[in-house]
Amino acid sequence: MRREITRKSKWMEMLGQWETYKNSTKLIDRVYKGIPMNIQAQVWSVLLNIQEVKSKNPRTYKVMKEKGKRSSEHIHQIDLDVSGTLRTHIFFRD
Repeated sequence: MRREITRKSKWMEMLGQWETYKNSTKLIDRVYKGIPMNIQAQVWSVLLNIQEVKSKNPRTYKVMKEKGKRSSEHIHQIDLDVSGTLRTHIFFRD
C-alpha cells in the first residue's frame, strides 16, 4: 500500500511537469512498472493527448470512442492475453 502511495505521488509530480517528462526514459520506465490504478485514466489521457484530439476533431473522437466500445471481440482477446501472461503485474491486478 505504501509503495502505491509513493508511486502515485511520483506520477502526479510527473504529470505536473509534463513538458519535462513527456519524451523521457523515466516516463518509459514508469509505464513499464505500472500506472497506479486510481490515476490510470488521467495518465492515459495525457499520454494519448486526448484533449488535443478532442478539440481538433470532436466528431471523429466521438465516432472512434463508439467504435472502440463495440469491438468486443478484440477486448475479449486482450483480456485473455493479459490474464495469461501478465497476471502478477500491478497494472493488471483486477
